[in-house]
Amino acid sequence: MALKISRNPRAVQQIPGEPYTEACIDISISFGQAPLVRCRWLLCALLLGVVQAVYADAASDSHSRDLAVSDHPRQAIRQADSELKIAFSAGDNATQLKALRLRALAYSQVEEIALLKADTEAGLVLARELNNAEAQCEFMGFKAAVAMNESRYADAIALYDEAIAFAETNNLPVSRARLLAGKADVYLSLDRGAEALKMLQDAYGEFEKHNETLWMVSALSAMAGANKGDPKDPKTQQLAIDYYQRALAMISPATNRYDVGTLYHNLGVAYATRKDYAQARSYFEKGVAIVHALDDPVAEAYLHYRLAQLDGKEQHHAKALVNLERALPVFVEKQNTNLLLLVQLERARAFASLDRRKDSLDALVKAKTYM
Repeated sequence: MALKISRNPRAVQQIPGEPYTEACIDISISFGQAPLVRCRWLLCALLLGVVQAVYADAASDSHSRDLAVSDHPRQAIRQADSELKIAFSAGDNATQLKALRLRALAYSQVEEIALLKADTEAGLVLARELNNAEAQCEFMGFKAAVAMNESRYADAIALYDEAIAFAETNNLPVSRARLLAGKADVYLSLDRGAEALKMLQDAYGEFEKHNETLWMVSALSAMAGANKGDPKDPKTQQLAIDYYQRALAMISPATNRYDVGTLYHNLGVAYATRKDYAQARSYFEKGVAIVHALDDPVAEAYLHYRLAQLDGKEQHHAKALVNLERALPVFVEKQNTNLLLLVQLERARAFASLDRRKDSLDALVKAKTYM
């Protein structure tokens, strides 16, 4: 699960048509005779219509990708796998690129970083070969996101800056906004919330202008993370909740299940921070119900870990162990050392509270191996 929705650079938006309009005007003026001008204008109008249709299709593809991954990223991966096989057999590079963009977007959502890295390399080659500036922006953003997930923060910032400059050169304002939101996530990881917030506000304005609802949701969720007041201050806690609630109101559990599940997680954490454990539990349990149907065991395991934390705080230690045992095998399979450390520490606390000292010590020994 993408615990901060903003982590995931999504697909790229329609290229504006203004430069093409200006090109047509220049061609028309270069002819001196009125009849030729009229013919030229007619030809340009027809060409402009074709261009607009192409970019409308591109925007439609982009929104379709966003919706598919917002709802069921694992299913989107399977769809892309099938499309890639057919396109590769047919030697259809354009369809291969389209499928790679869908699969990379889905990999970024479920944080399959090694697979995302491979698709990014292949996608950049194809995008450059086909001279697709939108796709280039997208894969340049994925490359930066991979660097961030590998804790190469300086590299990530440099890669985002390069991609943002490319988007600006190619007059791609929404692509630039998406990349800016990705860069903001790096700054959040570096605890530079004030700078991240400015970037997110800039990006949000562009998303709002272009009616990019899912990206507005992503930016709002990230703004909650950029809200760097005192976490113990009720006003700070409420501001984060307000951001998440605004984001949640923009999407539907019927068509955006994965993103809704992520927001349920984030709201659960926010309510747990203000010690409203009943509300926190409600959101975590709703999150489990959603992601269980989405074939994402990691997201489900993480929510069980969160429920175990609540169980511990409410002195339900046996129940905490049940939730931790549901999470543990998934994290072992994925070899996620950070989460394995957290789960073993939580197990040690639960065992100690139940006076199971040997089990508690065993859990601490296991935890030490992940430090």
